[in-house]
Amino acid sequence: MSYNDHFEKLDVWQKAMEFNKRIYAITLDLPEESSYGLKAFLRNASIAIASNIAEGAGSYPDNDHNDYYQKAYSATFEVATLLHLSDEIKIIPRHTCQELRTELEQITRLLRDRVIESNPDRRNTLTGHTGYFVHPTAIVDHGAVIGKDTRIWHYTHIMEHTIIGEKCSIGQNVMIANDVVLGNNVKVQNNVSIYTGVICDDDVFLGPSMVFTNVINPRSAVNRKEEFLKTRVNKGATIGANATIVCGYDIGSYAFIGAGAVVTKAVPDYALLVGNPARQIGWMSAHGHRLDFENGNKTTCPGSGETYVLENGTVKPV
Repeated sequence: MSYNDHFEKLDVWQKAMEFNKRIYAITLDLPEESSYGLKAFLRNASIAIASNIAEGAGSYPDNDHNDYYQKAYSATFEVATLLHLSDEIKIIPRHTCQELRTELEQITRLLRDRVIESNPDRRNTLTGHTGYFVHPTAIVDHGAVIGKDTRIWHYTHIMEHTIIGEKCSIGQNVMIANDVVLGNNVKVQNNVSIYTGVICDDDVFLGPSMVFTNVINPRSAVNRKEEFLKTRVNKGATIGANATIVCGYDIGSYAFIGAGAVVTKAVPDYALLVGNPARQIGWMSAHGHRLDFENGNKTTCPGSGETYVLENGTVKPV
């Protein structure tokens, strides 16, 4: 037998085999009479990953390599479901299930990359979506609307009635709640929660671990869902890492909120704010450069060459 790329040398096959050995070892002592079905299913699904990878590496003339890789990819979801069940009914310890899920995610990622490398047109069919990409660990609830070429990454949850525009990037461990609206080309970095009442216009940047709120005076024992306040982040605004936006205020177009700032009031267009509580210390261009008005009410962005004027406490491009 010959191979286009010998399966024993494939990193993904090696990881799948190590994973399979762990599954066999962990399930070895499971009682046959009470757990036979789950034990057999878990072992069979696990070996299906490695065996389909090996089949996919074959060089038979009529062999569709991607079909076998797709079968292996599908088997990873079956294993993930069985691990979840094993965790829930306490047949396998939770910490062990978590370790196995981490290993399984690595195998899933390698398999997906292998299919994409050999056939880029199948990028979105791997997750059952067309026009946008959702990582297998992410959850998109029924009823969410997601635009073309948007990418949603690891462990993110998009709730129903959310609207996300085109060409957005939604990072790892992001939660986007019901009725949130994101425009086109919005970039949401890792560990951001966007709560009901938030609207972000086109080209907004939300830095890592920044925080939105939607209630001024929250109490666990008091239901204030009818008191949610709206926050609008206007076109092109940037909110830096670990910044907090107290609800009920608008962030102006192309405003720039520095890392760690706590915003407690409305922010003008092009304003630069830092600190806790946030205070304005200057102005920023749409290109992301600080504007110097020390020598008059007109200045040029050092990055784009565009001209801006400062009149009556507001900045505008000319």
